[in-house]
Amino acid sequence: MTATLIRSRAALLPKPGRHQVETVPDGAVLQEDGIVAAIGTFEALRRK
Repeated sequence: MTATLIRSRAALLPKPGRHQVETVPDGAVLQEDGIVAAIGTFEALRRK
């Protein structure tokens, strides 16, 4: 299994409702075998 942690200044997550997003500062995406496995802060995902 290949995993990649992709870091960004902020991650934008959809919120329930129309045209609303939640901003996660110092965001990151954990990708495993080409599939998004998790989205959150870099520090939280780095520990996994």
